[in-house]
Amino acid sequence: MTIEDKFLRTINQIFPDKLPKRIAVAVSGGIDSMALTFLLKELAQKNNLELFCITIDHKFRDNSSKEAEFTSNLLK
Repeated sequence: MTIEDKFLRTINQIFPDKLPKRIAVAVSGGIDSMALTFLLKELAQKNNLELFCITIDHKFRDNSSKEAEFTSNLLK
């Protein structure tokens, strides 16, 4: 079973009757949130869903603005 299959199985458990029309995901730019975003993008495209990606520049680290901008550009 592929990761995509496991992901779809989990999504179907969370939403057993019907997928939502809109999905939002918080994206830090790390590998885990980028992988989740990729899987959600595939799901959204196949099911005609709107996907909203949210990145927040928390300004806790010196490079946080650059990281947030880099992540935003990747998502585009």
